Amino acid sequence: MSGAGTPVDRFVPDRRGETFWDAAMNKPNWQDIWGGALVIAFGIFFAWYAQDTLSLGSLRRMGAGAFPFAVGIVLVILGVLIIIPALRRPGPKLDFAIRTPLIILAAVCAFALCVPRFGVVPAIFATVFVSSLADPRLTALFSFLVAASLSVGIWLLFVQGLNLPIPMFDWSW
Repeated sequence: MSGAGTPVDRFVPDRRGETFWDAAMNKPNWQDIWGGALVIAFGIFFAWYAQDTLSLGSLRRMGAGAFPFAVGIVLVILGVLIIIPALRRPGPKLDFAIRTPLIILAAVCAFALCVPRFGVVPAIFATVFVSSLADPRLTALFSFLVAASLSVGIWLLFVQGLNLPIPMFDWSW
């Protein structure tokens, strides 16, 4: 029983007489469109790099570049398959704030600057605390626990497990 004016009708968009391009131009899902475009860009890069620098070989005797080239082509196809439905499906409004990407970039720079001077553990703590500024809901205690667990995990994996000579602390400056 969904006649005109029922509560169900308020949530169902009226698309009678609307063409594909009308729907695409009115309310596309920009989040999926940008995501699909990024997947296509990675696919093009993979395929180009494999074709340009590695030997593709032949179907009978494939070279080192055959698999990366195929992965690149598959990524392009998947990107197109992401974009096509996103043109007709309305998506959430994108609210892009420059603050968050800049804070994450600052966290990466903090890691790059801290590792050679202070070691891995202080660099992890700096990275976690700087990147936690991107989300105001994160507390200092949560950031501390994340940094401590990452430090222990990296020490267990790289120093104990793989026997790599990574300076966890470097106070020689």
